[in-house]
Amino acid sequence: IKPDNVMLTGRHAVVMDFGVAKAVSQATGRQGITTVGVALGTPAYMAPEQATADPNIDHRVDIYALGAMAYEMLTGRPPFTGTTAQALLAAHATQAPAPITTIRTTVPPALAQLVSKCLEKNPADRFQTADELLPLVEVSSGDMTPADTMPLAKAAPPLRTRSRYLMPFLGTAAAVVLVLLGTFLGGGGTGDPAVDAKSLAVLPFESIRSDEESRAFTVGIHDDLLTQLSKIRDLKVISRTSVLEYAGRTDMIEIGAELGVAFLMEGSVQRAGNQLRMNVQLIDARREGHLWAETYNAELSVENIFAIQSDLARRIAAALEATLSPEEEQRIEARPTEDLAAYDFYLRCREYDNRPGYGRENMESAQQMCERAVSLDPEFAQAHAGLSRVHGRMLWFQYDPSEARREAARAAAQRALELDPNLPEAHVAMGYYHYYGKRDYARALQEFAIAERGLPGDVQLRAARGYVQRRLGDFEGAAEDLVQVARLGPRDPRNWFDVGLTLIYLGRYEEAELHFARALALAPDFADAAIWRGVASLNRDGRTEPLRRVLANLSDDEQTLAPVPVYRWLVAILDRDYDEALQIFSGDDVEVVESQVGYAPASLFNGWVYAVRDNAPAARAAFDSARVRLEAALQERPDDARVHSALGLAYAGLGRGEEAVREGRRAVNLMPVSRDAVLSPWFAWDLSVIYATMGDPDAALAELEGLLSRPGFLGPQFILRDARLDGIRDNPGFRALEARYLN
Repeated sequence: IKPDNVMLTGRHAVVMDFGVAKAVSQATGRQGITTVGVALGTPAYMAPEQATADPNIDHRVDIYALGAMAYEMLTGRPPFTGTTAQALLAAHATQAPAPITTIRTTVPPALAQLVSKCLEKNPADRFQTADELLPLVEVSSGDMTPADTMPLAKAAPPLRTRSRYLMPFLGTAAAVVLVLLGTFLGGGGTGDPAVDAKSLAVLPFESIRSDEESRAFTVGIHDDLLTQLSKIRDLKVISRTSVLEYAGRTDMIEIGAELGVAFLMEGSVQRAGNQLRMNVQLIDARREGHLWAETYNAELSVENIFAIQSDLARRIAAALEATLSPEEEQRIEARPTEDLAAYDFYLRCREYDNRPGYGRENMESAQQMCERAVSLDPEFAQAHAGLSRVHGRMLWFQYDPSEARREAARAAAQRALELDPNLPEAHVAMGYYHYYGKRDYARALQEFAIAERGLPGDVQLRAARGYVQRRLGDFEGAAEDLVQVARLGPRDPRNWFDVGLTLIYLGRYEEAELHFARALALAPDFADAAIWRGVASLNRDGRTEPLRRVLANLSDDEQTLAPVPVYRWLVAILDRDYDEALQIFSGDDVEVVESQVGYAPASLFNGWVYAVRDNAPAARAAFDSARVRLEAALQERPDDARVHSALGLAYAGLGRGEEAVREGRRAVNLMPVSRDAVLSPWFAWDLSVIYATMGDPDAALAELEGLLSRPGFLGPQFILRDARLDGIRDNPGFRALEARYLN
């Protein structure tokens, strides 16, 4: 539904075309033409599920499109505008339109609310049919009377020509709604929703020189300025990742509207020999008026770089009428080092560390840059703090889970605190050491709270607090913090992904799907968002098809939270497609599958497939192969819950019940809910499988009861449909769980 497809004839309107995506799908025989990253339709009127290429759209996209048309007819402009199709699609998925009554005050509030309901992001929150919508239009129009229209019962029948293309469930009702709304038109309104008058986005600075060194320096200067501004509590500063896509754009009003800010700063940096030149300007994004512009020409030195940044921070605060306390003034005046080369390496460390994803190569490069910075200036506290964080990430993402790496993270954070006990970044580093290195989440929160006093506007610090709250089991608190992070970083797809992931734990699957869709609207190739959107859908209604479609478009070596083959295997087991499950780990190229939640030989996966197919000899051979590898791994990792849990599963497959329960219980004790509410469910799930395999249904059911009663990644659809639990499926207690959680 869009204006081009609505024609007026006589006293009623006719929908002339519709269902393009479905028509193409039927014509080509391809049911998945709207796959991840591909959307079909007219961007200005596309529902969020169309914008994110959901292949399971239905008639409610037309309810949304009708709302978009009505909005435009009442206000004189569409709900969202943008210079590119991508910007429009992202707006539909992530932004709320300005309330109609703020643009045109004469529109009856009830009518404005009706249109807003049509524009709900979640299809379940819209009107579900045109028949449900139509009677409310007449009621909501107040004392305004449509001119030159007919009631529905007296309207002429729809045209029969090309009738197979007309939409029976919407056509006539849509026509009446459109004619009725059309009588309220006059001129369009103008105006924008209120934005925080102290809100600012600093757009990426342009590097005048294109060499890698100059580019990295410019990125670092931009990042450092954002850090300076985050020290001012009274400012609302959009996160770095949300402004990256605006590099080179000049449509300031549009950018301001998309980011929801009152002011924008843009600039350029030129580094030539021993000279530094910066051009910056502050812009009122609501009127595209330049408040001021400044050119800084100075000798290239740390003193001058920080003098420029401090001056910019003060001038921005003054222009936005933000209060700047004496403590904040002192913090933005501080110089972390006097060594220009050390500072340069530190900026490059930050640039590598801030790159998207969790790639080992970037982490190792960041480590090298920070190590060079502290070698040049051993008293550079910020560089020690940065080095500690890199060590922690290497540890956390299992690139080097050694005790030496853990100690390196601690020592660097401790050195930063010794050099400057009040440095916020040093407390951030120590917080991450407790988070990544010790899983001491309470201590991590204490350190983050201290850091927040000096960096009250640091978005990533608030995100870290949300991550820690998840680990502590405070998923509601985490969701609240991460939603705030997403609002300060609305263009960062990872922020919406984090909110969606937290909602998964809480069992709020429909809301989670919406947030994953927002992430995909911003980054259509965001594999984790696509996967977990499929997981949310499966948890919600038990269908594996959406997740299967996503996995079919991903390579096995895609960088995701858990390896893609593990997701494939889980889905195959749920669907009882054992031939497929065996193929997933049949090659010789994968010996061990490792992630934060698991460490398992490929033979362990195959052992379970053989076991549920009653192929005892093949199962025993596979389980024994896994046992040998896991017993060796346990010698090197005696306190790794993942290895204990996997070994317990291997022992269970071999019928060694006492040893299986011992290892499974050891894993649960090493990683209880009180230590990590995110990881603990995986080990409880494994233990329930061990008990079920060993013929102890009561113990298995006790584990399942606890598992299903707590928040977790995997919902009842994953857990209770697990083929490895088939041995207790006929147990009355298990049937009761199915009735409670699956029906």
